[in-house]
Order: sequence, then C-alpha cells, then structure tokens
Amino acid sequence: MLGLLQGELRLQEVELLLEEGEAVRAGEQLTRAADLDRKSALYQLWLGAALEKASKPTEAQAAYRAAVALGPKQADAAEKLGALLAGQQSCPEAVGWFEKAIQLAPREQRLRM
Repeated sequence: MLGLLQGELRLQEVELLLEEGEAVRAGEQLTRAADLDRKSALYQLWLGAALEKASKPTEAQAAYRAAVALGPKQADAAEKLGALLAGQQSCPEAVGWFEKAIQLAPREQRLRM
C-alpha cells in the first residue's frame, strides 16, 4: 500500500512539473521511478509524455513501446505511440497503433476522430 501511495505522489509531482513546463525534470523523476518499478506501464507512459514534451522523440518512442509491452491492453499507450509516429511521418505504423487503441477502447470517442 505504501508503494502505491508513493507512486501516486510521484505521478502528481510529475504532473505539476509538466504543467509548469518542466518536462526535463519530469522526465528525470519518471526515469528514477521507472528504474525502481521496471514493470510499470504507467510510469513508461508518463515518461514517454515527458520526453515528448522535452523534444526527445526517439526516447519518447522507446518509452511508449515499453508501456505497450508492459501493458498490452493500455489503449492510451497505443494512442500516444500512434500520434508520435504520425508526427514523425511513420504513417503506416501509426495507423496500426491507432487501430490497436480503438480495438482496446472501442467506446473512446476521441479515438474515432
């Protein structure tokens, strides 16, 4: 239970850092958290978002791929990976990840735009 609370507090801190435009510091926090809990798809997902905001798309892609591998039913991870790949002009692969996200969360309207 204590570990879960610490994880939630760390994510709240990261969220505040991201809101303040401190993507690099948020990424550092998440890297430490991910090192402590290597099986957390959620940390990898947040790490990907922080790295993307810090203009590190290669590292963000790796984190999103880790999130998908650790949480294969995470529609958010598939969506984020698809969006990042689309921005990098990797459209065929991006479409595949968007389709995966829709398959995992068919009721999510934002995925159907």
